[in-house]
Amino acid sequence: MMDYVHTDFNNDYFDLIFAQGSISVYERKNILKEFKRILTTEGIVCVGEIVSLNEPVPAFVKDIWERSNLEPILSSSIKSFYESKGFYVMNEQDHSSSLREYFEKTLLEVSTTNKEEKDNNKKYFSR
Repeated sequence: MMDYVHTDFNNDYFDLIFAQGSISVYERKNILKEFKRILTTEGIVCVGEIVSLNEPVPAFVKDIWERSNLEPILSSSIKSFYESKGFYVMNEQDHSSSLREYFEKTLLEVSTTNKEEKDNNKKYFSR
């Protein structure tokens, strides 16, 4: 186990760094500095960021982020943020619709579940 900000890897060690939702934290700038240090010159960083889709962010969402030590970037600013840190953005994709689809399918499943199944799985349906 290592701290993302201070890894034990040598300079220019990796050709690829894949970080899925793990750097959307207050230490993001320092983590990216470490990524640049351990990444080869032609290396690629692939990140999946937790982002803020709109501003202002609702207070309850901010509370969740703060309790989780998260500091999402506004989605419209993410490319310029990475470029300002010396990265070249090859591609960016918005996957927020896939999350929306997941919740819509889940809601449909729950709404079509019969009473007996809901009673048998009460603790899950109460969540």
